[in-house]
Amino acid sequence: QHQLMQLSKATDLTAEWWTSTDQGMVLQFRHAPIAKEVQVFAHVGFLYPRNRLEVIPALEHACFIGDQFPDDTVMWNESGKQLPATKKSIKRYVNMAKHGRSYDAQMNGNGVRRIAGLIGRDCLSIGIPPIPRIDDIEKEFGEIFDQYYYSIAATLEEEV
Repeated sequence: QHQLMQLSKATDLTAEWWTSTDQGMVLQFRHAPIAKEVQVFAHVGFLYPRNRLEVIPALEHACFIGDQFPDDTVMWNESGKQLPATKKSIKRYVNMAKHGRSYDAQMNGNGVRRIAGLIGRDCLSIGIPPIPRIDDIEKEFGEIFDQYYYSIAATLEEEV
């Protein structure tokens, strides 16, 4: 939890720790800065729906339960409107997530995007602003996210 707080302070964004369960990814811990640029609505205990084409369920599908999303899977367009997910979009998300680290291409209905990475059967994420554009995500957030991602992974390996 201390490292989540450090990540949140370093980025001034909400940092989250998700755990894979039989029902899906559940938010176990989170730390949000006082003055938030991005309002993340998920609270501890939130079960991420598997039918949302977002980075958390995409990582779960790609790495744990198979890349077949439910038929009623939804996605969001650039203006935040919910639409049925296309096969092309599902394939793109799953392909990005197969490496265990990915990010949301579009904001969800709450205006939130995440960059996330798996650590064992858990997932570290930060809520990132709807802007910068998708091609700027790695430049803006990738380096600092990776710094904490690898640090947390190494700490957990030492504890095991």
